[in-house]
Amino acid sequence: MGEGNSELGTLSCADYAIDRILGVERKRTGNLVSSMVKKMPSGETELFDQLGRCCRTYGRSILLVEGRLGAGRTPRGCIAGGRSRGVPYLAVQATLLKVQEMGVDVLWTNDSGETAKVLKWLWERANKGGVVQFTTLLSSWSGREGAA
Repeated sequence: MGEGNSELGTLSCADYAIDRILGVERKRTGNLVSSMVKKMPSGETELFDQLGRCCRTYGRSILLVEGRLGAGRTPRGCIAGGRSRGVPYLAVQATLLKVQEMGVDVLWTNDSGETAKVLKWLWERANKGGVVQFTTLLSSWSGREGAA
C-alpha cells in the first residue's frame, strides 16, 4: 500500500473501499429506511444483502449513515431524509443494532461534506500506518480487539 495511491473502479459491494481491507457502505437516511424493507430475490432485505456481501469481501465493514433520522408524529413512522416514512423509528434503531451484531460498525454524518471528511480520515489512517496498524486502530475504536 503506497502513500497517496488510489484507484477508481466499480466495486462488487460497498460504495467505498480502503485498501481492500475496509468496505464502506454509505446510505442516506431515506435510502437506509427503503433498503430495510426492499426484499431481494434471496429473501433478505437489500440492506442485509449488501452488508453481508461487504462482510464476506472485506476484513472490516462500516455502514456510514448520512443525514438526520427522527421519530415521527406517530409510533408507526419515522422522519428520514426530511420526509415521513412508513417504518417505525424503533424498527430503524433495532435494525442498526442487528447491523452491529453482524460485526459492521455504524458511523453517522450530517451531510456529504462530513462524509467526505470521515472517508478522508479513514483513507489517511490506512495509508499512514499500513494495514496492521490500521486494523488495530479500527479494532480498538470499535471495542473489538482482534476482530479485523
